[in-house]
Amino acid sequence: MTRAELPDWPAMMPIELAHQYVGLGRDLFLGLTARYQVRPVDVGARRSVWKRKELDELIERLPHIDSDLPGAASSPQPEAPEDMAAAALERFRSKRGRRSA
Repeated sequence: MTRAELPDWPAMMPIELAHQYVGLGRDLFLGLTARYQVRPVDVGARRSVWKRKELDELIERLPHIDSDLPGAASSPQPEAPEDMAAAALERFRSKRGRRSA
């Protein structure tokens, strides 16, 4: 279902509706809700649903990409390959030093 087909989204949604409400695929939705600790509620009969209000709050907590926006969190810049290599070498040396001690 799309927003056009369901303009008044229910207060509680099973996974099939919840991930569509947020606009993400199922796996990405589950990963995001786990990372931000947004849990479904148990309504009995082995059925779990997500609260629309908590999904709305999750959306508001997500950081913006553009750090120039007011109140937006800056997204981390990827490490340069040289920095990644240096960090890996340091970890290797650190582990190697612990083994010989």
